[in-house]
Amino acid sequence: MDINYLFLGICVVLYLIGLVLTICQVYRFTVIDAKIRGMKHPKAMGLLASSGQGGGGMLLYLIKRKQYPVSSVSMAQKKALKQSKTAACIGVCIMLFSIALVIVGLNLMF
Repeated sequence: MDINYLFLGICVVLYLIGLVLTICQVYRFTVIDAKIRGMKHPKAMGLLASSGQGGGGMLLYLIKRKQYPVSSVSMAQKKALKQSKTAACIGVCIMLFSIALVIVGLNLMF
């Protein structure tokens, strides 16, 4: 097996890890935010926000959340929100890094 194909395979796996991490953290962040705002069915809101290729679910969630003001936020919730945001950013960085590696790998192949 050619080393370039192995390199590209590793990059794809790395991209998928970043993608799953990002989706999970967007779900977690949205559920916590929906609970803070007192929305009904916060887990359904999390699924809505984390689904969709073009960000349509997140857009619908952002429109819906305007109707619910923040009641009160505990320190544990603030910490969980911050951790979710940080982890989602790390996931996006992993995806971008793996895409850059794929571009480099394809340039080396051809």
